[in-house]
Amino acid sequence: MIKLRKYSLAGTFFVCLFAATALQAKQNVQFLGIAFVGGLKDAKVTMPYVTKVLNESIRSNANTELLKIVSNVDREDLVFLTGGEGGGSVNSGSALATAVAISAESFRDNRTSSGNTLKLSLRAQILTFDFTNKRVISAFPVYSAAVRSYDDTTDMEALREQLVLETLIKNDEDPGKSIFDLVGKKLQSLTFKEGWNINLKVRDVTVNPTAEAILKINNIPVDAYKNWLAASFASSLSDFHDIPVLPYTQGEAVSKMRLLFDERNDVSFSLPPADFVVNLVARGFVTKELDSTPKTTTKTHIVGMEVHFSDVAFKKRLYAENMQMGRVVRYSKDSQVAEWPLYEEVQLVLITEFMAQLVKPDKKWVSRHIKSKSKFREIAKKMQTVNIKIIQEIKGK
Repeated sequence: MIKLRKYSLAGTFFVCLFAATALQAKQNVQFLGIAFVGGLKDAKVTMPYVTKVLNESIRSNANTELLKIVSNVDREDLVFLTGGEGGGSVNSGSALATAVAISAESFRDNRTSSGNTLKLSLRAQILTFDFTNKRVISAFPVYSAAVRSYDDTTDMEALREQLVLETLIKNDEDPGKSIFDLVGKKLQSLTFKEGWNINLKVRDVTVNPTAEAILKINNIPVDAYKNWLAASFASSLSDFHDIPVLPYTQGEAVSKMRLLFDERNDVSFSLPPADFVVNLVARGFVTKELDSTPKTTTKTHIVGMEVHFSDVAFKKRLYAENMQMGRVVRYSKDSQVAEWPLYEEVQLVLITEFMAQLVKPDKKWVSRHIKSKSKFREIAKKMQTVNIKIIQEIKGK
């Protein structure tokens, strides 16, 4: 009986010692709140409504709401510093830090004879960086969207601003779907490292002349579409496979990323070199009439694109195929339908479904959507190569 008691006390001591050691072993990660990709001047051009809504006072309140969400993240391996000593400041000197960097806004106005809707797509990135060496370590894209109906009496400026607040911070009609909500969920399990062994990036986006013509008709700048396509592909790649994807950059800043923080610090970070890259090609957008009656018409809206995965070090292309997807819709001939929102939606579905094929290629899906002379076995082998050599290697498996 005495021996049992001694054993029990010893066991209790070791359990307490283990718990204390585990608690002390938690890694401290600064959480710096909201940042804008680019300086304020650039952000006002690329994200005019986000920067307008998040003026100095509202941004402070928004940061408070975000920090509340982050402070509730309970992890065994790390703790987020959100305020007080050593937390919440870009000048605190801690090496490992993270922030939510808002990178793009996209409004789509869809006016039809049956009603009008305005959609906001908002994209951000959970960035982790080494503040001492001004180096980005990883980027996990986050995406959210909200849609609202309107009529001829609607104040469109007020509607756009309301959509920004709902998509970014909180949407009572669609709870849990805002950028802030999604960040809180991702931070519960996100892997934080001081450096990933392998880095993946969407490097280039090409828009073919036929696709560019459709963009022009719909008043969409080519560079804005390139950013949208790269961000959409990166978001889907990261979400489906749970891996970081380095930010897409254009022009001279291919190896740099500039962030504007709440403290008005405009800081430039270097991006690690990409070991593997994705190149995307927007081939075209086509609408074809399939059937017609005196009152209705049936059309298919088709999106075509190319996806290339390449090994940078060996200058070897691992996967390169054309793919396309269409959506068949029947309309009343009296209705007016905007085609671009349909193209955008079809392309997002195509990208999402493609991600599943990299893990488990499906012969029926491949034959329907991959436009290639290669046999299914060859295409499936290349898809699995991307999964094994890139995705699983990033995960460390």
